[in-house]
Amino acid sequence: MKKLYAVVTLLMAVAFAWAQPVYAQGQKAVPVEFFACNWQDGKDMSDLGKVIEKFGEYADNNDSGYSAWTLTPQFTNDPDGAFDVGWLGSWPDVAAFGKSQDNWMSKGGDVAKAFAAVVDCSGRHELASSIVLNPPKQAPTDGVVMFYACTLNDGKTGEDAVAAGSKLVAAMTALGSSPASWLFFPGLGAGDIDFDYWRVIAFDNYADLAASAEVYLNGGGWKKTQEILGPVASCASPAVYDARLARAPKN
Repeated sequence: MKKLYAVVTLLMAVAFAWAQPVYAQGQKAVPVEFFACNWQDGKDMSDLGKVIEKFGEYADNNDSGYSAWTLTPQFTNDPDGAFDVGWLGSWPDVAAFGKSQDNWMSKGGDVAKAFAAVVDCSGRHELASSIVLNPPKQAPTDGVVMFYACTLNDGKTGEDAVAAGSKLVAAMTALGSSPASWLFFPGLGAGDIDFDYWRVIAFDNYADLAASAEVYLNGGGWKKTQEILGPVASCASPAVYDARLARAPKN
């Protein structure tokens, strides 16, 4: 799979790079961020958990609408873009992102130092806009998430990708597979990438992933995907990550 050039929000790009795929469909994009991190010497998830507790106290007072998950690589094949643990965060809207960033710059120094003592996330901090195709049935907690790097076919646009993604959700739901799904459109920090967007699918656990895979492989899902998504974009094989809830919104 291509590098998981992940996700962080984008204030200025909402008005520019995000405008077409979002508002053309009458949908509202929300900001997401991604940090690709590696462990500092001798540190592991237990150390990060202590920092996450400290961050939770900070967020309760300064960033109450923020959600975040840690992502641990499970099924991947990308040594150039490998990382030990990722941090995927989201805000309810772009205004919340702006306020969050200002608060972090002025009040988050101690927490930032605590993170830096456990993980080095300086290599990649990226932004994207997230458009929901199939919302989760409840607020996401722990689970499994798949990222497909997708390239638009000649003449196709982000608007076409959103339309095809929504149509595919309906078709797969009719076949018995209805995981939560989104499209992420890269923004600031994505760099010189060779694809156009991520197709993101989340499951509560691997049993749910397997059930959807059965529909895809043996229940007609593969054919529907080719019929609906094939004329619009081509997607690489997905990378799979274990997601663990690090921060739920206070309210």
